Amino acid sequence: MEEVCGDTGWATAWAVTTAPPVLAPKAEPWAPPPLKISEEPLVPNRILEHLPERRRVMRVARGFEIKTENGRVVVMPESVYWKVRDAWTGDFKKGAKEMVNEIATAMGALEEGAQTGNRKREERMCWSNPTTFLDSMVDQAGLTIEAYCDQGNRFECFQKWYTLEDPGKLNKGGTIRKDGMQSEAWEGQRTYGNPMFNKEDEKTGRTDDVREAIWMASTAERAVLVIPLVETANYEALITHHGGKITLTAPKNTWAFVPDGHWKGKSRKKVGWIAKRIGVVLFQSEADSRTDWNPRSLQ
Repeated sequence: MEEVCGDTGWATAWAVTTAPPVLAPKAEPWAPPPLKISEEPLVPNRILEHLPERRRVMRVARGFEIKTENGRVVVMPESVYWKVRDAWTGDFKKGAKEMVNEIATAMGALEEGAQTGNRKREERMCWSNPTTFLDSMVDQAGLTIEAYCDQGNRFECFQKWYTLEDPGKLNKGGTIRKDGMQSEAWEGQRTYGNPMFNKEDEKTGRTDDVREAIWMASTAERAVLVIPLVETANYEALITHHGGKITLTAPKNTWAFVPDGHWKGKSRKKVGWIAKRIGVVLFQSEADSRTDWNPRSLQ
């Protein structure tokens, strides 16, 4: 498992003073602890064992550089390369050229991360949550499926993934499929979803993915969504209507996301902050609500 974020624990300092007591300041809205992108984790000593692969893949300072047959060059961190490569189901010797082309295509399809304070991004936002948060989705919430991801940023601790692009032969044991809006990704399942926020547009026929995700999550055994609580979209009323519960709310500019540059091997690794109010939403079936699992573990 790759580790993207550094320590997110709270640091508490206690001081003893003889100064007269001072009235406590007005409480500020809740905000998550500061996050930072750490250096790339050490990857086990792995080698490019096949000659056709070595001809097309080269180690560089930022990870791996791959060259497709049409001369396109793609750079990515070493940990991301091995993750995507390990999903390859074709032949490594005879199919190295095809594999490199598919990896380059998959990384090219990786959605740009949301940007704060940029109006051009407000109609279409896609971001990755830090792995420290995703760890809790697996360990505390017991979720097994990631419904919205890309080959490069899918979290390996889940058991099944639904990518935005067609996985082709990058389909590890048949567990990587396209389109997290399929009913099989949600109905009776334990699913995590961070849908792309894009406004519905009648002219282009583009649907509101967040609205669709709320409806799909209501069919799951247990599901957790991380979504922007846009007032004009009336998502909160829709969540209540479908039996969901907002377990945590983060004010604007306090929810961290992993920048796309991390997955693409770019030098920029500064954490971004979503310029919208974010909600962590829980859905449970009636049967799941009667189990011993305590939703408070998410808090």
